[in-house]
Amino acid sequence: MTDPTSTRTDLLEQRLDSLEQELRSEIQELRASIVRSPESNRIRLLAQSSSPAPLVGFSQQEAIPSTSCDETFDITPNNIPVETEWSELYAFFVANCRDLIAVVDDQLCSTEETVKHNPLMSAVISAIASKAIKPERHHYYASRADQLIKGTFQGPLPDILSVNAMMIFAAWAGRTRLYGYIASICAELQLHEDAMILSDPSTTHTPELVARARCWLTLCCLDLQ
Repeated sequence: MTDPTSTRTDLLEQRLDSLEQELRSEIQELRASIVRSPESNRIRLLAQSSSPAPLVGFSQQEAIPSTSCDETFDITPNNIPVETEWSELYAFFVANCRDLIAVVDDQLCSTEETVKHNPLMSAVISAIASKAIKPERHHYYASRADQLIKGTFQGPLPDILSVNAMMIFAAWAGRTRLYGYIASICAELQLHEDAMILSDPSTTHTPELVARARCWLTLCCLDLQ
């Protein structure tokens, strides 16, 4: 007699494999179109220059995209206190914006200090909150988030918190095409494998495993909406 659980697992694995192949094809097309774009040529020329000019709207330091948690993202211009504006934006986001995207909670965003030191997550939170309370700053933060996402097209894979930030930004801004790109990152990080083994009774549910599996399952839920 066929085990119903085993059958469902096999079907899920087949569906995930098919989805992964489709997403890889989409991301290859996306990367090819980016390479052909005039903006890509401009960025490549800047990278080859011995003294690259900063991108429009950002300082020399900000023109270098990074998703490393070891770097502090200065979310404000030099003439505005960092702590004051960040604290105001973060407090508003926690109090008023989290419920807009159901997946956002303390596990996803971790502590305020951790979020602040992640360039992409802090930019996304600032973009969302500033839309309501600092509309004159919203374009800056949204552009910063866009620039950081573009920076992940090449180089090392982003960390889990940065992947979560991209999902939140895609859901909030309605940029559904980003889900295909995010899925390709998740596949390279092998998050789908963590989601599969999570149902194994013999598996120890460590915080890292749960976070990785949840990241993949969250993407699946958002993509199906």
